[in-house]
Parts: sequence; C-alpha cells; structure tokens
Amino acid sequence: GSTFPCEIQGRGITYQGRTIRVTALQDITKRKRAEKELLKSEERYRRIFENLQDVYYEAGMDGTILEVSPSVDKVSLFKRKEIIGTSLYDIYADPKERDEFIKEILDKGRVNDYEILLKDKDGSQRPFSITTVLMKDNHGTPIKLIGSMRNISERKQAEEELRKAHDELEARVKERTTELA
Repeated sequence: GSTFPCEIQGRGITYQGRTIRVTALQDITKRKRAEKELLKSEERYRRIFENLQDVYYEAGMDGTILEVSPSVDKVSLFKRKEIIGTSLYDIYADPKERDEFIKEILDKGRVNDYEILLKDKDGSQRPFSITTVLMKDNHGTPIKLIGSMRNISERKQAEEELRKAHDELEARVKERTTELA
C-alpha cells in the first residue's frame, strides 16, 4: 500500500489486428532523491557564493570574465552584471605586472596571495591579493582561470602607517642617542 514516484511511458501498438496500450512503469525514487540532494547542494553553494567577502571569479584564457561573485559590488565601483563578459586583463593597472602574473600562473598552474594593483571603474588603483588556479581539460590544455581577489587597501595603509611610526621612532632614538652622547 505504499506509494513511490514513478515514470510512466505508454503507447499504442497493434496486436493481432487490434490497437492495445502498452504501459511501462519505472520506480524513480533514487532519481528523485538525487535531484532533491542536488537542489540542496546548489542552494548551499549559492548562499556561500552570494555571501563571500572576497571576490570569486572565473575567466577564460582570453581574459573574458565568465563569472564573478556579487561581492565585487562591495570592493569596487564595478557592478557584477556589467563586468561579466569584459576582459579581466583590462583591470590590471600595469600591463607588465599583469604579464608577469599570467606567466607565473601558466608556469606553476596556480598562484597564492599574489599582490598586484588593479584599476577600478573610475581609473583609481587598489592593491589586491589574488589566488588563482589554472584549470585544464582532460588533455592538459588550459581552459580557464578560477580564483579569488581580496582588496588589501586597508592592510597596505596600516603597513604604511606602521612603517612611518617605526621610522619616526628610529629618528627619535637616534636624536636622543646623539643628545645623550
């Protein structure tokens, strides 16, 4: 008396001069369970993707941005919808640094915490730390870049302030040492 999801396929055929209906039922419980799990998994990853602090991106080997997380709206003036389809290569502040970065990815297959200046929509430059993996097909041919970018402007500013404070302290120590001598 239990119920289960099934797929029904039927068709009419001629049998001994009469048209009869042949019907097949297939238990699709496992398929429905797998579909439900897939939907739950997709929802979980969608929530993660939409709430990332860093910017997740995927780009083709020609630099075309294929995907970018909504967090791009928080760390730059670019909007997600307008940046997808543009060239990732155009946002590097220095083409020479960009070429060195791309060469390192191609040589090593990945880079971690690579610091580089990127241009924002208004032309201003911001320091980012980028981690990128080179994805290849089954034949070893590079097909796309997948990675994350973190705006490190605040960290760089704090490092600069710390360096200035250190330099001032060193100068004061030197000055006091001279006075005492």
